[in-house]
Order: sequence, then C-alpha cells, then structure tokens
Amino acid sequence: MKREDLSGEDLLQITEDLAQASADFLVIDLEVIATLIDISRHRLSRNQRESAARSIESAKQGIESVRRIVSGSYLLNDKLEASISERCNELERSATELSDRLTRAWLRDSYR
Repeated sequence: MKREDLSGEDLLQITEDLAQASADFLVIDLEVIATLIDISRHRLSRNQRESAARSIESAKQGIESVRRIVSGSYLLNDKLEASISERCNELERSATELSDRLTRAWLRDSYR
C-alpha cells in the first residue's frame, strides 16, 4: 500500500498506534531499569559489589536512553512525557542512593 492510498483517518490511526507502541516500549524499559536497581540492591546486600556496580551503571545508562528518547519524541503527549520523566527521576534517585552506598562500603573497607 502506498502512502497516497491512505486516508487521513488511516494516517491518524497509524500515528496513534505508533505513539502507543512508543509509550509501551518506554514503560517496559522503565520496568527493566527498576529491575536492574532491585538487582543492584540485592547484590549490594550480599556484598557482591562489582556486580552491583555493573547493574547500577546499566540502570543509569538506561535512564539516559529513556530521557533521550522522550526528549526527541513528538509522539508522546505532555501528560505521558511528564509521567515518564518523573519515573526517570525516581529511578535516578534510587540509582544514586545505591552508588553512594557502594562508595561508602568501598571506602569503609579501604580504611580497615
């Protein structure tokens, strides 16, 4: 099917479907990032510091990727964009808190 064969309604539906798919992708990506943070927290509690550090770094990279996608998307409505941004902020705070705990643990051991 050629673009010329599509009606205005068809194009609108395609745009809406694409927006929904983009939103779904971002929500799933945020869930994966939240899981990485949970894994980091668990690994840190088991004193698996290197593994925790890798998971924290992956979570931070994921947050940066989501922020880039959101900032470059014309498909997301303002409410969804704000919601995703707030979730990124929450996850970033959690990742930073874990990074700080990890740093304190390494410093504590270096003084022993």
